[in-house]
Amino acid sequence: MGSHWLSVPELEAMLGADAARRLTDEAGGMTVYICKRPGGNKQLERAIGKKAIAVLRERFGGENVGLPSATRRRATFKSKIIPLLEAGLSLNIIAQTLGCSWRLVAKVRQDTGLGKAKEDKGAGV
Repeated sequence: MGSHWLSVPELEAMLGADAARRLTDEAGGMTVYICKRPGGNKQLERAIGKKAIAVLRERFGGENVGLPSATRRRATFKSKIIPLLEAGLSLNIIAQTLGCSWRLVAKVRQDTGLGKAKEDKGAGV
């Protein structure tokens, strides 16, 4: 089972701008498992439509895909992330708690030089 991270431009090229925006609104900043079989990602399908989920399933069926959090601002989260990193929470727990991406939390940790937290990537939608 592989894992991919997709940028906003990649999503827009694959799905179209509207479906890409709806996808990042629904699950931006998270890593989601794309089912191989039709109907396996009901919540995402409702958000982005059957055509767009079919494109994701064709390309990434059976794999985890990291989605960008295009609608969220980094500066807003930094001051909230630091105390949680200092408290020793995992990167994924911090991301889920604050509604930001795992990548952002990891970047803040790297930028601040704070100690390593548990690096659990696999939250699903």
